[in-house]
Amino acid sequence: MQNNKKAQEIINNINVIRPALVEARRLGNKAAISSKMCDDLGISNSYFKVWESNVLAVYDAVCAYVKVKNSPVSSEEERNAAMEPIFPAWKKCLSCGEAAKDERTLRVTEHDISNLVAHVSKFMDDAANVKLAKDFTAQKAWATKTLGQFRKLVETDIGIRIAGVEVLTDEQRDLLVFQTRKVSKIKKVQAKISEENARILMLQVEVKTTKSDDLRKHFEEQIKEAKRTIGQCEISIENLKKELAAGPEAEAAQKAKAKAETKTETKTESKKAAGRKSRAAKKAAKEPAAKVEKKAAKAPAKAAKKGENKNVNAA
Repeated sequence: MQNNKKAQEIINNINVIRPALVEARRLGNKAAISSKMCDDLGISNSYFKVWESNVLAVYDAVCAYVKVKNSPVSSEEERNAAMEPIFPAWKKCLSCGEAAKDERTLRVTEHDISNLVAHVSKFMDDAANVKLAKDFTAQKAWATKTLGQFRKLVETDIGIRIAGVEVLTDEQRDLLVFQTRKVSKIKKVQAKISEENARILMLQVEVKTTKSDDLRKHFEEQIKEAKRTIGQCEISIENLKKELAAGPEAEAAQKAKAKAETKTETKTESKKAAGRKSRAAKKAAKEPAAKVEKKAAKAPAKAAKKGENKNVNAA
């Protein structure tokens, strides 16, 4: 009876903020939960304050642990002691995401500590180049993220746990990275098209209002150039869409093929260069021998001529 009563007292989740955690995930966790979001969802501001307070308690506990954990002089006992306050604080945060007030599905484990440490930790330069020196170099040091950054990551973490989402496979990760990169490039090219269209409209106004024939021709030429740029951009978008549809495997195969072709071309050029070098060396080796042969051939003729001169003089 006592055990049941104890369990009943422990499981009393203040989970009013759960709809906001679910909504934040639906919106992609692009920002931390705000009082306005809570107000739109019919959640009292007092519960939002409770949530902020719960996250702050976890943040303080994890930051304190990270500082001890990464200290080169802390002992194992000190690290373990610094870790302990994280568990009850994190348990309270997780209870806010529970579906029911009297059930616990989001349980605290030791593995949560590594996630929380990752949420709060970052590398940071240990100095700033305040003197604007050309040869300045800063070294990296451990630092903690801001409370706002941490709260956004905690809300993302709990949202994933509520949804029961599995960790992405390497293939899924690579595909998403590939797709995001291609979509980003398409958006940049689309932005360029918008810029060129705006430029054309401005130039068309200049064409109508200018009284100079030379300026009119100049503006018309710029309009043609802008239209050519738009045409090139549209071709780029079509190519990017094809690459997006083909997937990362096709891109990898294309890169491998291009690399092999470049390697073959380099090898061929190296062979040609070696051949040219060999022919030049042979030619250089032949030239002294040819000079010696030529000199040797001239020697008897020269001697004969000298003899003839002597005979003439004697006569």
